[in-house]
Amino acid sequence: RACVCACVCMFTCVHMGVRAYVYARVILQVVRRLYEQLFVFRSSPSSKLPIHHFIYGVVYYVLEPLTIVAESPLVHDIPAAGVTVSASKACLYVFACMVFAWGFYHQAVCHSILGRLRRADGETKYAVPHGDWFSLVSSPHYLAEFVMYGSLSMFFGTSPRWWLLYGCVLTSLTCTAIKTHRWYKGKFDNYPTSRTAIFPFIL
Repeated sequence: RACVCACVCMFTCVHMGVRAYVYARVILQVVRRLYEQLFVFRSSPSSKLPIHHFIYGVVYYVLEPLTIVAESPLVHDIPAAGVTVSASKACLYVFACMVFAWGFYHQAVCHSILGRLRRADGETKYAVPHGDWFSLVSSPHYLAEFVMYGSLSMFFGTSPRWWLLYGCVLTSLTCTAIKTHRWYKGKFDNYPTSRTAIFPFIL
């Protein structure tokens, strides 16, 4: 799925020129996720991905870059190289980059924690993850995903297609995080009671 998204993004960037730095962030994210899938996580030989999850993932990662093309300021509002932008918009873009980097970093750290758990405990034994945002929520890597999508939303304003995409991500990952949280609580008697599923102190 990461390869599909990266290929669509790079193909579109070729035709959009220098104003494609939002795409660069998407490519950076999916390339890192591909690296993690290949070298950080260790999947059990018996684990299988349901076909409907696979289809959903492929469709989503094709629609995501196409949505950016269809409704983003990448096409309409972000100026070309050498064109002056207002100070307020420049500050917003810089802040969005910082928020994205913050979420990107914490997701990488949390994925590394999960990867080390599987390598330390083997392929069939599970353990409670600790460290970084795991001290607050059961699925901090999903929380970091929301942070990164939120940063991209600063570029898209009121774009309906983008917010529909963001809503799908929010709904899907929240439901998965709630199921994961319940699984942790049922699996481990000493699971930290202060942790919530995905949003600190709320849910």
